[in-house]
Amino acid sequence: MVCSTRPLLNQVEMEEVALRSINKLWFLQCPELKCLPHGIEYLKALEQLRLVDAADELIEMLEQECDANEELIKISHIRMVTVESTEDNFWRRIIVPIRVNGLAG
Repeated sequence: MVCSTRPLLNQVEMEEVALRSINKLWFLQCPELKCLPHGIEYLKALEQLRLVDAADELIEMLEQECDANEELIKISHIRMVTVESTEDNFWRRIIVPIRVNGLAG
């Protein structure tokens, strides 16, 4: 599922029974997206999450490597999480290390 070029999108909510079989979720050019989708932890089949040009607050939150980081805990079941920023003609890519029981996955 791709959500692209939504300049005013600042939050997404997913219900526990919705979209259970989705395996890819991409948010592209959503500069106001400041947090991960509420309910993303229910998407157990999700294997890939990609964020391109999301809000700086979200990117900074995902860069923090803290065992108590609630946003990282919500996505710990996702095999590949990629965060990309193309701001100011500078491109950077962060592969978020997912930890399972304290070990890098």
